[in-house]
Amino acid sequence: MPEKEITTVDYDVMEARPINGQWRDVGETVSLTERQAMYFLPPYGQGLRAKGEGGSSEKSARKSTKPQG
Repeated sequence: MPEKEITTVDYDVMEARPINGQWRDVGETVSLTERQAMYFLPPYGQGLRAKGEGGSSEKSARKSTKPQG
């Protein structure tokens, strides 16, 4: 019986946190299987985004909504 191939996906870290036992800073790229990333992605959690999703306009829009002060 052929072994099932495990595939990984690259994710951008959007919130600094420990991931797989190692501290990850905002902007780092991590490679995780879908199952490993499940609880860091909506609807279960937040903090990761699949690499390539969103753009600089999304980042600037997010920054502009933050209260200043």
